[in-house]
Amino acid sequence: MPNLAREYLALDGEDALPTFSENSNEARISSPSARLGPLQAQAGDQVKSKIINAAQGDDEESIPCDVPPPPTLGQLMESGPYHPNRHALTQHLRRLHSKFWNRGDDARAIILSTGIRQFGGKAEEFTLMNLGPGFETFFGGHSTILVREEYKRLIAALSVPNRDEYGAGLLGQPGIGKSTFIYYLLVERILSGQRTILQCQYDVIYELHEGGVKAWLRDNFFPSPSDDWALVDTSDSLTAPHTNLRGTHFTITAFKPAPAAWQRWCYAENAIIAVVKPWTKHEIVYAGLKISNPPLDTGRLQEAYDSHGPSPRLCFCFALYPQCMAEWKRDTVEAIAKVAAKDPNLFATRCLGREWDPPSLYHQVFLVDVSDNGHGQKVSIISPLVVQLIVEELDRHGGPEVWEEFDMFRISSFHESGRCIWAMHSMNAIVGGITRQTKLHCLSRPPDANRVLESVELTLPLPSPLPYGNLESLPQELNKAHARPTLFQPKIRTEGAFDSILVAQDYIAFFDATISRLVGATSAGLYERLDALVGALKAANMSQRLPSESCRWRLVFLVPKKDLACWEYVPDWRKKVPKGSWKEHLDAYVFCPEAGVLEIQERPRSVAASRSKV
Repeated sequence: MPNLAREYLALDGEDALPTFSENSNEARISSPSARLGPLQAQAGDQVKSKIINAAQGDDEESIPCDVPPPPTLGQLMESGPYHPNRHALTQHLRRLHSKFWNRGDDARAIILSTGIRQFGGKAEEFTLMNLGPGFETFFGGHSTILVREEYKRLIAALSVPNRDEYGAGLLGQPGIGKSTFIYYLLVERILSGQRTILQCQYDVIYELHEGGVKAWLRDNFFPSPSDDWALVDTSDSLTAPHTNLRGTHFTITAFKPAPAAWQRWCYAENAIIAVVKPWTKHEIVYAGLKISNPPLDTGRLQEAYDSHGPSPRLCFCFALYPQCMAEWKRDTVEAIAKVAAKDPNLFATRCLGREWDPPSLYHQVFLVDVSDNGHGQKVSIISPLVVQLIVEELDRHGGPEVWEEFDMFRISSFHESGRCIWAMHSMNAIVGGITRQTKLHCLSRPPDANRVLESVELTLPLPSPLPYGNLESLPQELNKAHARPTLFQPKIRTEGAFDSILVAQDYIAFFDATISRLVGATSAGLYERLDALVGALKAANMSQRLPSESCRWRLVFLVPKKDLACWEYVPDWRKKVPKGSWKEHLDAYVFCPEAGVLEIQERPRSVAASRSKV
């Protein structure tokens, strides 16, 4: 087994993260760049000297063993990628070339290994790459990385560029592994014997080819046009690829998340946008167990993921230093309060990705929405903790009036972030408060029935919610003895989950606060959820809960007051519903917690006809 004593994280800039030695409890920082300040370094030396003295025979009880303070959150969160000095990198590149050039699958059989771990009763396979001692340079001071399926997807997507595309901008959260992917891609190209250009420092460019490794001074590098690839890892000193690479190679460049860092270069090069997708919880847990030494606590990793989203850097930091969570939350609250004071609607979907640019929150708020020529061009991340803090701040800032003006649907967007904020508020609004009766008005009826705007009464507040895992696990919850009605909410909100599910004696209501008034833009996800639940109920032999005349299913769209007018003349939603066992027994309603009942009206035929002629 490889020595994993230093392999804590193989992500962008993680060299400042703490690891532990194998033979003592001494905390240390495996950081070639020595990012921790002199106080931490001095404290670490003090502990080390006392451990040595104790080992030499001193009375341990008479010698206090001072524990160094943990690094500050700012030090843990430093987002600059690790770059070795020129001499070390040059030597290691030459060793890598001589050992692995064009060795292909023979070398892969040595440096790649697979492992299987059970998650929720299902076995998942993971792949590790270990280059061995002396090659820590390539992965931020570590020799082992988790080879994510995401890396394989990116390579496949980048391998077939269009003729008019001259590069790719690689985007993603801080610490998600952009630098790691650049070096992983370099290793793969060396294994395949493919000429590659590498730039990770401002003044040096490396050329790797069959004959060896050539280090060029930046101003002396004048390449001829080629179909070969150039790999560039930007930093504070290297903000964009060298201009001589423009138009001569297919250049893949890893950028910081801020739009100012990548937009100008990507647009000038007509580059595609490749987004590194978030880590899954299982990837984070497996990496924390297998790459870190000692292994990180599974419970802490899962808690960090559930609260702070899919940022591996946050999850690993908080699993090792849980006390940092309080500091991070305090900083996050301050950042959110400043935005709320400026304009609460900056949290709405139409502004969140454009006008609210939160560098301090990129680990938890990261939005990319680019043109269709990009790969993985739609990524929306906002952690549950940030959603909760935004809702609390808006409640403090302006209360109901703020929510009445929450402008979420005016401009169609693929981002779920603003909608997640509205979802938490709207569900809180109908779960809390005094006892009251309200009406939900039906948007449409089955085709073979008269189109009458029937309404149903709903008693608020709804009961306190019970957590469930996913739609497939919901039948297990339904089999348990619950009072009626019972409200279920997902443990973790995803695009494949309803915001809440209310189970009554003769109906099941699905509350969805993220649906656009352009129902067609988001209806496919609704159909998939309903199909999944039908399948799960059938598999559990719970036919009595399938949609029927005796057990109606209801979709309840929770919308802001500002958008109610958009629903007054909503198209016949049901006509576009694909055939399914649930179609004839499903009704759709719309409701605004801030405004009560919306009196839906039929669209006047004359108005509809006149508009159709325009």
